[in-house]
Formats: sequence, C-alpha cells, structure tokens
Amino acid sequence: MEGGGFNLFGDPDEFRARMEELSEQMQSSQRVAWADNAIRLAVELTVASVERIDLAVKTIVGEFAKLAAEPVEEDELRRTKNFLKGRLVLQLEDPRGLLGFGLRREVLEGRLSEPEEVLEGIEAVTAADIRRLAGEVIRGEGLNFGLVGPFDDDQRFLDLMHV
Repeated sequence: MEGGGFNLFGDPDEFRARMEELSEQMQSSQRVAWADNAIRLAVELTVASVERIDLAVKTIVGEFAKLAAEPVEEDELRRTKNFLKGRLVLQLEDPRGLLGFGLRREVLEGRLSEPEEVLEGIEAVTAADIRRLAGEVIRGEGLNFGLVGPFDDDQRFLDLMHV
C-alpha cells in the first residue's frame, strides 16, 4: 500500500519523520486541510499495520486538540476556504460529481442546495466559528473514537485519547 509518497509498511521512524516534516509545513500552510491529511495518513497507516495504532491514535487526537486550543489565523482560513471552494467547483465539472453533490445535500440536509449557496456558506465561516465548534466537539469527556481490529485492551486507547 502506497500513500503520501512513501511505503506505509516501512519503518515507524520514517513515518514519524514524515509527520514532523508535515508539521513544519503546517506552520505556514493550511492547518485545517493539514489536519485532514494527517488524519487520513494515520488511518492509512493503521490499516497497513495494527502495530502502529498507538501512534495513529495520538496523531489524530493531537491534531484535533490543536484545532480546539489554537486560533486559526486569517491567512490560514483564507487558504482553506479557497481550497474548499476550488475543490467544490472542480467536483461540479464532472457529471458524477454534480450528481454526488446533489444527492449528498438531499440526504444530509433534506433539500437540494445550489452550489452558490454552499460557496457562500464556506465564505461565511469565521475563525471564531471554527474555534467555538472545535471547543464544543473536541473535549476530553465524551470523546468518541472508533477502532476496528484485534484490540482487547480498551484502557490502552482511553489513555491515549486525553485532549
């Protein structure tokens, strides 16, 4: 299984070094989009090797905790909005993407939304909105986290999930 330009079955130290490199990039890039990529990378790593599950859980919880604890800077928010809007516009150029867009809105919202309405919604999000929502969702108590695999020790993961 390949992902992110390196072999996920490789050395855990290589993964840790790659995560540190991405972390440095995050300081001057899109933190929200980076967190999404870090979570995907951790999930892919976990699928590749259950021996690395602790590192994956720590990475995922840590990135979410950063969103709740640190304000998103305006330039990061602008880049993230531009990224999301650009991705949406590109998705809508494909007939299957357009169909998927309409179906998701119908299922999730119970109504059809025009793409312009979604773009306006993305633009309306503020840094304060992100921090407020992250603070409501990302808390130590009641944190939900799903794992699938041959794991018998629940406490092992509960200890890793302190926000």
